[in-house]
Amino acid sequence: MREFNLDHLRTLLAVVDSGSLSNAAAALHLAQPTISLHLRELESRLDIPLLKRNRHGVTVTAGGKILIDYARKLLALADQASEAVGHYRESVQGVVRLGASTGLITHEMPRLLQYMAQHRPELKIELAVTTTAMAMEKLQADELDLALVGATTRHQGLVLTRWRSDPLMAFLPAAWTVPKRVSPAWLARQPLLMNEPGSALHHQTLQWFSRAGFFPRPRIALNNGEAIKGLVAAGYGAAVLPAEAGQSVSSPQIQVRPITPAMERPTFLACKKARTVPPSVKAVMEVLKSKAFIVQNPVHQSA
Repeated sequence: MREFNLDHLRTLLAVVDSGSLSNAAAALHLAQPTISLHLRELESRLDIPLLKRNRHGVTVTAGGKILIDYARKLLALADQASEAVGHYRESVQGVVRLGASTGLITHEMPRLLQYMAQHRPELKIELAVTTTAMAMEKLQADELDLALVGATTRHQGLVLTRWRSDPLMAFLPAAWTVPKRVSPAWLARQPLLMNEPGSALHHQTLQWFSRAGFFPRPRIALNNGEAIKGLVAAGYGAAVLPAEAGQSVSSPQIQVRPITPAMERPTFLACKKARTVPPSVKAVMEVLKSKAFIVQNPVHQSA
């Protein structure tokens, strides 16, 4: 036996509730022959008449009344199912997975989370600490929706939009006697702390040294800028790190000096190339690109 067609049941209710086939056709935006066809197929399937037509409209048969009661329940249940799936879809699409470095998560993401909580509370941000290489892989694998990365080259299947640039500075133990501006020649003679090989910052720092003819070997390489600053504060070595906008170097054990020649670390907002961007992802991208987040404030050091 064939199952009920919900459109046919909806047509039956429209005819009964509106009082005529023509009224039902107008309400459902269907041609009247289509309305008649739906009713005939229902009656053929059940092998009983459902409606009696007369010059005053239609009346419902006894069998039709039984079906109408169930039709209302079936259509209500179908609407509830559709609504439930819609809520689920919206909740899934309302989660935005964002990858960024430890420094950006520490200094920038609290502002993003506060803004979204106030202005877009229906959206949930899931943060992941990533390197540039890790973020690229996760974007390709659909494990992230967005990432803030340091890559300067194009990656197939990804869209990179320049987000902002931060000056690179020398982070040095406070006890050291240092020049006003730090050169590759001076820094190459010091114990050096660097980001791990493969990171965009590691590559950029090595280029800065190599252009001056120096190829230093770091004392240690980590993928965590905040951990590197902790080692600088302990006097373990010096590092070249981004002075991220709005960041305060509050430790009295660290002094910050400009480097010469100067460098900036560009940061890009990356997402997977797609024909359409989910509204939730687009909303987070718009906030990140707003002036509140791309404004660049000079790094400052506490006394």
